[in-house]
Amino acid sequence: MPEPLPEPTCRLPEFPSGALPTWLRHHVDALADLTQTPHDLAGCLSLAVLSAAASGRVRVDTGMWTEPCCLYTVVAMEPASRKSAVFSAMTTPLSEAEQHLADQAAPLIRKAELQRRVALAQAKEASRAAETEGTSTALDRAVAATEKAARITVPPTPRLIVADITPENLARQLAEQDGGLALLSPEGGFFANMAGRYGGTPNFETFLKAHSGDPIRVDRQGRAPDYVQAPALTIGVALQPEAIKDILAIPGGRGRGMLARLLYSVPPSNVGYRSIRTRTPLDDQVHQTYHHHLSHLFTWARGHSDPVTLSFTDQARDRIVHLHDDVIEPQLRPGGRLGRIGDWGGKLLGTIVRIAGLLHLAHHRDQADQRPIATTTLRAAEELGQYYSEHALAVFGQAENDPVHAAAQKALNWLQSHPRTSQTVSHRDLFAAVRCKAIPRSDDLTPAVELLTTLGWLRPTPPPAIRTPGRPSRSYLLHPTLRQR
Repeated sequence: MPEPLPEPTCRLPEFPSGALPTWLRHHVDALADLTQTPHDLAGCLSLAVLSAAASGRVRVDTGMWTEPCCLYTVVAMEPASRKSAVFSAMTTPLSEAEQHLADQAAPLIRKAELQRRVALAQAKEASRAAETEGTSTALDRAVAATEKAARITVPPTPRLIVADITPENLARQLAEQDGGLALLSPEGGFFANMAGRYGGTPNFETFLKAHSGDPIRVDRQGRAPDYVQAPALTIGVALQPEAIKDILAIPGGRGRGMLARLLYSVPPSNVGYRSIRTRTPLDDQVHQTYHHHLSHLFTWARGHSDPVTLSFTDQARDRIVHLHDDVIEPQLRPGGRLGRIGDWGGKLLGTIVRIAGLLHLAHHRDQADQRPIATTTLRAAEELGQYYSEHALAVFGQAENDPVHAAAQKALNWLQSHPRTSQTVSHRDLFAAVRCKAIPRSDDLTPAVELLTTLGWLRPTPPPAIRTPGRPSRSYLLHPTLRQR
């Protein structure tokens, strides 16, 4: 297996918090300053908490297809990166809402439990009487008492957030919580459960269906199965960079489409460069506004028993068609920018639509269903989609046995062992240095060069002002660390 590509200073784009609504952006920026963490962590979590607040009750209709407003976000952070502090600050409104729902439901649950105990006792007594009397009347009374007891159900305690959970228990929780649930954790232990920590076999079924909104069947011991008609799971987790490799190595994860559903973020570590003196305290008004708006959004979404469907303006729908036909689809072709991650890239437009729906909810909250999603909101979602595209290219580029990664590593090794006095290197010279059986043609090196460009090691130089006959020569600006000093 090739070694991971080293990380240059200008590796990947930072989370574009400017694409978020003002109240959310202010909280993300302030929290990043307070905790001295990359904006990526709070930014990705902001989308996850919006997804969780939607509670599986919001969908987006493009006019051509619909998308549930739920996201799976994964942030890779080094140990001691203050992940827990950021998670607590971002998810506290949801935790408090969960506790409030549980307190409200507690008397109803206790009453239902008592009613069920009494009904079971009465059914047992009627059953004994039927056995003793042996009459049809007594038998009818016993049957009626048993059926009455069976009709009494004890409602589950409301839950919004789970953490380290098995796929089987996740399916049960989704059934109990009417299909809406959020898996939010500063650790990524549940991925090991998905990979088969206990059962030995990877289990993606619930995660796949809860992302796409397909019905889930939950078998119950001693009773008929439950069906979750429109599940909507949110995932917002942080894990160590090494764990990303473990996720990519889960058997069948990519073939079944699980890895294509994750939105990856791999920000550079700032551990060792933080300063308590320069941190900015979290403004009370910023905190209170965030808490109020998120709680208000959650209450509005929970107030709808049937899903709310958001739509786009005509201009925004035209933009979606343009994104599909002219922007994303060409990039999915062999040799295209997203061609080597076509499974992930094929879901990019759907992801942008989902993010647009969440941003629209954050902008308008209880009036979100009274106005269509505007083009400006869609463009903000595009910016976030571009951010996740760059990080996905980097993550999949480090996958085991990836030929593009291997070629990029070979090219990078040559550049590092042969520092250049000039600031550029030509594609021709780079190909001549790494040509082999796996890279027989110059064009075969292009995907590897694109990966090095994504990671910040290379940057294409502008074409010459005066073109010469024949195929134009390509050249790349080198990262400063690759130049001879």
